[in-house]
Amino acid sequence: MELRHLRYFLAVAEHQGFRKAALFLRVSHPSLCAQIIDLETEIGTRLFERTNQRVSLTAAGHTFISGARRTLESALQAVETAQQASMDYCGELRIANLDLMCPALLAQLIGAFRERFPKVEISIQQLNSFKWIQGTQKRADIGIGYVATVSSGGPIGTLKSWIIASAPVGVAVAWSAGQAPRGTAKIQDFAHLPFLVLDPKHAPGYFAWTRSVFLQSGFEPVKTILVDSAEALFTLICAGVGVGLLSPLHFGGQSAGICFRKIMEPVAPFPLSLVWDPQGSSPLVDDFLRLVRQILPKSDGTLRPGNNRRSVAPAMTAC
Repeated sequence: MELRHLRYFLAVAEHQGFRKAALFLRVSHPSLCAQIIDLETEIGTRLFERTNQRVSLTAAGHTFISGARRTLESALQAVETAQQASMDYCGELRIANLDLMCPALLAQLIGAFRERFPKVEISIQQLNSFKWIQGTQKRADIGIGYVATVSSGGPIGTLKSWIIASAPVGVAVAWSAGQAPRGTAKIQDFAHLPFLVLDPKHAPGYFAWTRSVFLQSGFEPVKTILVDSAEALFTLICAGVGVGLLSPLHFGGQSAGICFRKIMEPVAPFPLSLVWDPQGSSPLVDDFLRLVRQILPKSDGTLRPGNNRRSVAPAMTAC
């Protein structure tokens, strides 16, 4: 027996009819009838007398109605208590961003977490190593970034990782209105241009990912230019200094003047992972992971943008 059965039963009893109750509940008439039959079957007795003119409670139904109301009231009170506890939940969640940030998706997750726990302070730190999430060196509670496939079970020691989203790989190039190339492209089409790559000292994961894409596609850039920040990367791409490997997850407010060309080579999509220490994680980490599973329930690495939240579609030029 589920709470839904009790709500349906009370609605039929109060409206003295299935059709009125179905309209009130915003469910179909056949579905409501089926749920009441399931309830009566589980209890083992009829709760309603049905005629062409009216629906009325049986003796068993009159007995059952008071208990059903008490059960629903208790359930609602438990929900309100839990919600109030969430509102009063305090603490700090420190998120370490490893490599190039995925701003739209991260903003979606943080926004949903703050709705649930408004008194929890959230900070983002730009780090270049997962080690700061582990043990006595802990400077962050949970990390987000690229984890090499070979390390997906635990990038360092006891740390665990989980791919929460993935997106196609493409080349980001500068464009101006009316001059942007369109459609997919081969990575070889950009062989004559320098590739801008984040310095591994600042973003080792992004550097490793770009190298893996080059290896998968059998491509070696004629020239690479190391940059030390995401701002420099997007600015130089926009200025036409070079091109860069990115995914739609990487785009945010910095995408103005940049066109994304999905590459045709059969390379693995960009995977975005959460990383945490299960041995020393705080309850806030568990709450954050639980919320992520609710928002992005498909755990095979496929992006499921905003089931009941705002979309995480990147603000970039479609080419």
